[in-house]
Amino acid sequence: MLHGEIKDRIAVATEYNSGIGSIHCSESKLQQALLNILLNAVQAIGSEGRITIKTTGDSKWIKVTITDTGCGINSENLKRITDPFFTTKDPGKGIGLGLSITQTIIADHRGNLKIQSEEGKGTTVTVSLPSKTKGNES
Repeated sequence: MLHGEIKDRIAVATEYNSGIGSIHCSESKLQQALLNILLNAVQAIGSEGRITIKTTGDSKWIKVTITDTGCGINSENLKRITDPFFTTKDPGKGIGLGLSITQTIIADHRGNLKIQSEEGKGTTVTVSLPSKTKGNES
């Protein structure tokens, strides 16, 4: 879906770990959440950059980490980045609902959303979701 946005300007690296388990989820909602994160990463990268997508897991959590080499977010804006209608984008480029919706979707799946960023250096977003293991299958 993002191929047109990525074109030849962004390298995408993947590090998918097999055998990390599975999760109970609404596949379409989780796809929307990850797409929102990826779209923000693409839009944060100027002319050229890199996005790395990594999966890890253990008996309790499955994690998807998306790191970009984009412009980053200053610490003041980082505090508000998941607030509804908050955006750092120019007018007409976003309405500030992507990460708010993403946070709600992840919370509805009993997960966590962690965003780390440094202005001028990029952003790392980690989605942690409970692993579907014996005793954790509700």
